[in-house]
Amino acid sequence: VFLVIDHMRPWISTNIPSKLFEYLSMNRPILSLGGEGAVSSLLGRLNGGVHVQGDSVPAIVAALKNLYHDRVNGKLVSGIDVELLSQFHRKKLTHKLAICFDSLLED
Repeated sequence: VFLVIDHMRPWISTNIPSKLFEYLSMNRPILSLGGEGAVSSLLGRLNGGVHVQGDSVPAIVAALKNLYHDRVNGKLVSGIDVELLSQFHRKKLTHKLAICFDSLLED
């Protein structure tokens, strides 16, 4: 299990650490600790792992116990939607950006 830790904010987070994309590409479960926002949303959309509130010790303990239990019982597998993840590959993102620039130049 990979671990991503983001600091708690009083607002919904909009940043996604690049490390998260590296972890997702390795197709392993991720435990994310932090506030609600972009990371928790992306993990949910991609089925990439578990996100819990970073300031909730009981939630963190429960998540660790569940992950351990899944591991012991051979159920700790990645369910990452690789097809959906592929849209974040730098080649695809660069291509989208190039199209955007081309459309601006055409105007």
